[in-house]
Parts: sequence; structure tokens; C-alpha cells
Amino acid sequence: MSNVQITQLPVATSLDGSEEVEVVQAGTSARATTLQIAGLQPGPTGPTGAQGPTGATGPTGPQGVTGVTGAGGALGYYGSFFDTTDQAGPTGASGAAITINSTAESNGISIQNGSEITFDHPGTYSLTFSIQFANTDSSEHFADVWLVFNGTAYPNSNTRFSVLKQQGGTPGYVVGTVSFVETATTAGDYVELYWKATSNLLKIDEIAVSGSVPETPSIILTIAQVMYTQIGPVGATGPTGPTGATGPSGPSGPTGDVGATGATGATGPTGISGSPGPTLNPKGAWNALVVYYDGDLVTYNGLLYASIVDSNTGNAPSGTTADNAYWMYMPSTSVAAGLDTQVQYNNSGLLGGDADFTFNSSTNQLSLPANSATAPSYTFGGDANTGLYSPGADTVALTTGGSQKLLVGSTGDVEVTGQGKLGYAIDTGSSATQIISQTTGVTINAASGLITLVAGYGTTSWQSFTVSNSKIGATDTVIVNQKTGANLYLIHITNITDGSFDVTFATTGGTALDTPQFSFSIIKADAQSEAERLTFGEPDAFAIDFLDNSTSIVQS
Repeated sequence: MSNVQITQLPVATSLDGSEEVEVVQAGTSARATTLQIAGLQPGPTGPTGAQGPTGATGPTGPQGVTGVTGAGGALGYYGSFFDTTDQAGPTGASGAAITINSTAESNGISIQNGSEITFDHPGTYSLTFSIQFANTDSSEHFADVWLVFNGTAYPNSNTRFSVLKQQGGTPGYVVGTVSFVETATTAGDYVELYWKATSNLLKIDEIAVSGSVPETPSIILTIAQVMYTQIGPVGATGPTGPTGATGPSGPSGPTGDVGATGATGATGPTGISGSPGPTLNPKGAWNALVVYYDGDLVTYNGLLYASIVDSNTGNAPSGTTADNAYWMYMPSTSVAAGLDTQVQYNNSGLLGGDADFTFNSSTNQLSLPANSATAPSYTFGGDANTGLYSPGADTVALTTGGSQKLLVGSTGDVEVTGQGKLGYAIDTGSSATQIISQTTGVTINAASGLITLVAGYGTTSWQSFTVSNSKIGATDTVIVNQKTGANLYLIHITNITDGSFDVTFATTGGTALDTPQFSFSIIKADAQSEAERLTFGEPDAFAIDFLDNSTSIVQS
């Protein structure tokens, strides 16, 4: 048979094992049935062949879904500000605020009142300024720049800049740059930049646009919050862990021995209740026309009797210490006439009264005799010549040691008639020292005190500071004077309110560096429509008049 490709052969039918195929056995062709081939057992596995080369990388799969964006960090507060005007150098001792008229951008920080850099939120902030100084004088000059916090100069914040003189018609220029870190503790806190110069020919200079060069602001100021001081959002609370097992209870301590109960004593018999006695009702002197009832008290012949029957009329007491059918004598008791108004007191074991020592039940007034300075009407135990008395109508006086010391007249005048010292209050006084500046307030909770001011150069410009004082009232008067100081000061007290007053001062012309001390005393008084007078007695009598917190001295 001629050679035929396998693919050209007809398809075999089902094999029954008798079919023969050519095989090569030991190098020689032979025939074998399909049954023989089916019965062959596989030989041992040969060694693994070498690994083929890695196939080419397949194409990149599609991108997965983008995850949820995480929470961003907290945005801090910031501000960028500048000014577009020239500002002439102030030469006064107090300097002047540097004004800022433009905002580049800001968040939580703003410019108020032209110069106040105001913080809407507490926090720690970094402040940097850049100031363009220009000197148009033929001499070198200096400029001082410092911080003012909430109206008070900030300690250790000043920087001095030296600006060269003008040369060939060109001003001397210097850029002053300083950075600060400060903390605002309360919303609404503010800072200002203050400056002063040795000449008003030294200025903070704005330079207009020139060709491709942009405008030069007279001042550029930036502020940024120092982060990690602003609190970010609070994360979700994690799940609560399982409750730990309850520890075992400690052993109970031994119970103490119970003491033996004592025997209960026998209850005694209840006594017979007596009949309630009559209520005693003072009725004054006996009167034959008055109807008396059981318990009414009357006086008769200087003795006291109690009615022992009701509807008792026309029946007189015995007039002696004996009782009768209508009246019982009240033994060991004697009264004066007018029992219904006089105050009764123990008089050597007997009831006694005095016509000048009475009580008016209608007005609830107790009346004492006027008496005198040596024997006042109202005294204190063991001191019979010290107390209060009335030397005349609508007048009351205080006496000590049998001598009048203070007199209050019918018109309201208060007269100190003694020779001793007049004190404003029983008070040990106190003192306080300013910090930061001579306009810093102080606290002295005393009726008198000494205030030491911060060292500074004297000035004829008026300055003020507030004294917080729990002893001062709005209607009081304050006396103040200068105790020490190289300069002579004019001092006024203003704005007196409950809890504080202001001290306003200036020198008479002195400008020396000094640390003055001011002392003060509080006079307690009420504001009246008419002057109140405090009069001092002999010798050299004089009076002090108080009217609407002003004071005048009148020589008698």
C-alpha cells in the first residue's frame, strides 16, 4: 500500500482488541494488537525537564473604585495685612500706633479701629512685620517699635532701628523686620504696633508703582496661628471593652460581742395635773367703776393685788398685806404708780418702776431719761461713764470717760468735740506696685494705701490708672497726695464707683526719670442735696464740708 497521510485515513470503528498495529521493538518492526497495547503498564517517571521561558505579562486590569477621602487637618487662623500711606515719625514720649488700612486675606483675625490686630479665637500666634523706614533729614535718626497688648505695652518687645541720613537728595532707607510669638487667651484680645522717632523727618514710607516694580507698602504684617494648639475634630469613640470579672469579696471581720441589756426600771405613777393658774393682766391703779376678772392686777395704796373672782366691781382691796374675798395680796412685790407704761425691774427682790423708764406698746418705743455726759442713759457693763445720752431735743451724743466726744445735731451736722485723732476707718492699710506701665491698674482692698508707680519719665500729659478696691462706694470721697518722686505731680481722683476709682496725674513740668509713690485714704459719705459738715472742736476749730464727692475746708 502506498504512503497515505494519517489525516487521509478513514475513521476507525469501535476497537475490539484484535486490531494490529506496527510497533518497533528492540530496533525491529513487529506487530501488536490493540489489546496488548491496552494492557501495557506505565514505566517509571522520567526526570523533570528544564523549565521553559516565562510567558509575556498579560495586560493591566481595570482600576478599582477610589476609597472614601479621609478627614482633613484643622485650618489655623491667619492674616496678611499692609498699609498704603506715609506715616510721619511721632516724637512724643508715648509714641503712636502704626495704622494698617488694607487686608490681603485673613481667617479669624481682623484690623479694628485702624490699628488693632484683633483675634476672634484664643490661641498662640506668630507675628512678623516688615516696615519701610525713610529718613529725609541730613542726620542719622532712630526709630523704636514695640508691641501693645490690649492697650498695655508688652514687656521686652521693643526694637530700635538706625536709619542713615539723606545723601544727594536720596532718603536713607532701612527695612525693619521682627517676629514675635504671643498668646491670645480670650476672644477679642488685640495687639498694636507702636513707634516713636527721634525726628518727624523719619517716616514710614510708601513707594508707588514704578514700571514693572509693584507698589511698596509702608508696612507689611503677617500673622499665623502656631498649630497643634487648635483642637481638631474628635474621633469616634471606640467600643467599650468587656467588663472584667468581679473580684472575690474579702472575708467579713468577726462580729463583736453584744453587751448585756440593762434592766428597765419601773415607771413611776403619773401625778395629778394641777389646774392652770390665772393669767395675770396688769390693769393699773384700782378704780371702783371698772369691772375686773380673775387674774387682773391692780395697785392700791402702793401695794399690788390680784383679783380672785370674775365680775369684780366696786370691791376695794384691803390696802394692807391681808387678803379679802375679792383680792389677794401679791407678797414681796411693790410697784410705782403708772404700772401700765413703766418698765418693771427687780429692785432688791421687789418689782420696781421709774417714771422716766417706760415702754409704749402702741409704738414699740422704749424711753430712757436724757441724763448727761458723766452718767449717760445707755451704758455698757461695768463702765458707767461711757455710752449714749441726749444733751437736748433732737440731739444725741457719745461720751467716753465722762466726757462728750461726738455730737449729732438736729440738722444732721456731725461734730467731733473730743481732742483725739479723727480716723477714717479701723484699717491697717495696704500697698501695691504697678507692673508693665504707669497706666496699669492695681488692686488694694483697704481704706488707705500706698501705690508705687512703674519707673518712667515725667510728662505734663495727663495719664490715668484704675484702683480696684472693695472698700470704696460710689458716694465716698478719696483723698490722695504724692509721697515720693523726683517730679512734682498734680493728682486727681475721678470715676468713683462701687469697687473702684481712677487716679489721673501729670507733672507740673518735670520730665525726670522717677518712681513716684501716691498715698490715699477713703472717707465714707452719702451723696446729699445739701453739704454734710464734719466739725472739729477746739483748739483751732474747723470743719470739712462734703458735697457730691467734693471737699472743702472751712476755718471756724
